[in-house]
Amino acid sequence: ELKYLINGENIAVKIRQLLTNSSITFEEKTRTLANCYFDTSSLALRHLDMGLRVRSVDGKCEQTIKTAGVSVGGLQQRPEFNVDIEKRFPTLSLFPDNLWQNTAERDAIQDALVSIFSTDFVRTMWLITLENGSQVELAYDQGAISVNGREEQIHEVELELVKGEREELF
Repeated sequence: ELKYLINGENIAVKIRQLLTNSSITFEEKTRTLANCYFDTSSLALRHLDMGLRVRSVDGKCEQTIKTAGVSVGGLQQRPEFNVDIEKRFPTLSLFPDNLWQNTAERDAIQDALVSIFSTDFVRTMWLITLENGSQVELAYDQGAISVNGREEQIHEVELELVKGEREELF
């Protein structure tokens, strides 16, 4: 995936117009997402180069862990594991055991998990189908990131390869 922070107004309208005017085939949908990111107070997951999130959308919750990956030219490639859950707090034992050195390490992190920050935003997504059949998801997020009672606005565009070769993102 490629992510870009952006400035401006009416971004979703401008993207829709650009795709339409360029005769690009796309499907569009909009969703409201609530995300909470977790770690320990000593940032144990960060030290393992992992990121942990619980996302709520359309009344359903999903926990996601992203593990160490590579970033080249702004392109982020990180293995990601997703599990549907019932509550808005992660359960690390639902992820594959081979993510951890041992289950004791996993359980110690589980016991120390706290909410680090949250993001709440409206995501407008366009699934773009290219002439060669490749698919790229273009997403525009507009909302806020919150931590300790402070809030900062989010305006971000993300491109994610759904199907095809990664060069299609560029």
